[in-house]
Amino acid sequence: ANAEDVTQEVFLRCFRKDIVFESEEHIKAWLIRVTINCSKNLFHNCFLLYIKIKFTILDRIGVFSSEC
Repeated sequence: ANAEDVTQEVFLRCFRKDIVFESEEHIKAWLIRVTINCSKNLFHNCFLLYIKIKFTILDRIGVFSSEC
């Protein structure tokens, strides 16, 4: 599902930009860069979600209680 999400996001960015490229090499370079950035964003968002869930679970089981 993640690969499809990245593919969809890259397609939407390409569609919205409506950029005129000088050559096919420029199109390829732009698509590669956008794909890399979208992949990094997806990984970063998944990591932040994992950390949030992890700390929520630890908080619920009392790991962060103030009792000594």
